[in-house]
Amino acid sequence: MSNVLRFVYFDIFLGNWEAVDTRSSQKHLHYFINVCRSVNTLPNGLTCAGGGNGGCQIDHKLNRGHNMGYVQSNPQVVVDGLLTIQYFGGESCHNNKYQRSTRINFSCDKTMVSFNTKI
Repeated sequence: MSNVLRFVYFDIFLGNWEAVDTRSSQKHLHYFINVCRSVNTLPNGLTCAGGGNGGCQIDHKLNRGHNMGYVQSNPQVVVDGLLTIQYFGGESCHNNKYQRSTRINFSCDKTMVSFNTKI
């Protein structure tokens, strides 16, 4: 999914990373994530259920937020030195068949990506 998200804003103390789904049928979906702590206050008074969320999906069509998982652990080094952090226990989706979760993988790159670059 990373090739369809565009990160547009981050403030380490006040904000969150915001990713906008760039697929034409899904542009109403925005994702707010934070690393190692809960998502900060969201714009326009929108919220995600439960508090302590590491990630929140906002559906602007339905004017509703979905919990994408709770901050439960610190980042971990896994296979081949990959640094990852996972948030589990988010809201159910797809007719309660699945439960939302978030995984953030960190990697090094020789080039810097700006906050407004499609990745």
